[in-house]
Amino acid sequence: MHVRTASLAAVVAALLAAPPARAQDSGCSGKLSGAVEGTFDCKVAIDKGGAAGKISFVITPAANVPGTRSFAPGDLELGGPLKTQTYTVRALDRANASLTTSAGAAFTATGGKHGKGEVTLNIAQAERYAQLRGRYVVNGSYQARLVPAAGAKEAEVVVDVQFTVATGVLD
Repeated sequence: MHVRTASLAAVVAALLAAPPARAQDSGCSGKLSGAVEGTFDCKVAIDKGGAAGKISFVITPAANVPGTRSFAPGDLELGGPLKTQTYTVRALDRANASLTTSAGAAFTATGGKHGKGEVTLNIAQAERYAQLRGRYVVNGSYQARLVPAAGAKEAEVVVDVQFTVATGVLD
């Protein structure tokens, strides 16, 4: 009986020490539509920004995206702490997204006084894990409507991203 209790205690201790499965299931995928169409895998980095209380949120493609010369889906900064809410370009302290097609057409979305296009970051879940001090799992989506950077072109590029990411301290 004592061996069985000790074994059960060891299993329980191991389960409590191990991070939840969801904390390790990071993923990011995106879709382009409009002037450039396709899908892409991506990476999300969420961290404390340079300024006090700011959260940096950066989305990068995992590989070159066909039909593009350069592509930066999102570089955002928001006031912390991270909350479950929808952040529009006006609620973000910084918002930049850009794409240049393989033919050289440039598209952008930026925040600020003279912003262009649209950017929306939706944080559906930002869950702290007691077993992982200072760690969070963040689920959400991101959308940007990139408009022509110059010229009178009518086309636009829409970026849609879905993500789940385990990240460090956000408090």
